Amino acid sequence: MLFSMLKQVDFKAAVIAGLAGGAVYVATAEIDNRLTGQNIDDLKLLGRPFVKNPDHAKLAGVPVHINNAVSLAIAYAAFGRNHLPGPPWLRGAIFANIENTALYPLTSLERYHPGIRNGEI
Repeated sequence: MLFSMLKQVDFKAAVIAGLAGGAVYVATAEIDNRLTGQNIDDLKLLGRPFVKNPDHAKLAGVPVHINNAVSLAIAYAAFGRNHLPGPPWLRGAIFANIENTALYPLTSLERYHPGIRNGEI
């Protein structure tokens, strides 16, 4: 069943959508941080565990963020697009909330994140 769902995915379109969505997310988060004075940076959050120097965290987070964005777009193309109710905008919103709910338990690990522990994020 999984393979039949993946066979129906237009991977080129999913990769393009993932890259576009990931770029828009980073840009929107940057604007939000500047407007609100917050220091919540997805790239730093994703990259900081992989580098010792905090100045390199944002750059290290780019490939992780791209991987996540493209993977999520492929998963949506395989599962969400044809298996969730409603118009496309609603299916996308439902899928994003399912992803957020599924990943929420990872927040229990925040106390171990070097960038959060040091107040960088």
